[in-house]
Amino acid sequence: MYNKSDPKKQLNKQKDTIMCVVAAKYFPHIGWVGVKNRDRNYVPELSFLLLTKTSPHRLVFLDDMTGYMEGMNDKGICVLSASLQVLDDEKEVKKRTSDDNPDGERIRNALMESTLQNVVKKLVSSGTTGNTIVFDQHQCYLIEACNKDDKYNYKIQEIKQNETVARTNHGVLLPWAGYQYGIDDSQDKSRESSESRLHYAEKALKESNTPEELINKLAITPEKDTQM
Repeated sequence: MYNKSDPKKQLNKQKDTIMCVVAAKYFPHIGWVGVKNRDRNYVPELSFLLLTKTSPHRLVFLDDMTGYMEGMNDKGICVLSASLQVLDDEKEVKKRTSDDNPDGERIRNALMESTLQNVVKKLVSSGTTGNTIVFDQHQCYLIEACNKDDKYNYKIQEIKQNETVARTNHGVLLPWAGYQYGIDDSQDKSRESSESRLHYAEKALKESNTPEELINKLAITPEKDTQM
């Protein structure tokens, strides 16, 4: 899937917050379903790559401008993530290359593992950052991970089938990670946006009885302020 718009023009026109929402819910007779809303301040060029040279096979989403990747393998293991290294994430747009994106490479490599637990271990051992949801049909894990003072910090939480999980671009298990209040006006606005999107995502999870409902409810746009 490609968008032929000039991304540089879009980047100059739009100065909105870069923000992502990830969420997952267990639906009876279906299993765990993960959804993501990826909101960027540029028009990306997107590809979906089927990687079959090694086993397990992997289907990854690729942002051709930044090299970011995430996706699933043929064992039914999926990885979705929202950034907590927010300053690096915003600089990512300026790279405009698919040759070097550490977290994208880490996710793609982790999906070479054949069990859910090993994917989780590989993500952590390789230093993958972000609010990352890892799941298959039956189990779901949340990893919150972020670098601080040159140290890799992470927490792992198993999400039970009677629970739901949503994350945006601020830490919950790691409260100091991601967008923070009190640094400058821009981060204040970004943190407010991150909290608002988390609220809408948690509301969507609670109200949705099917994956289609969850997708539609996650995609709403508040009329008064689209950044909320």
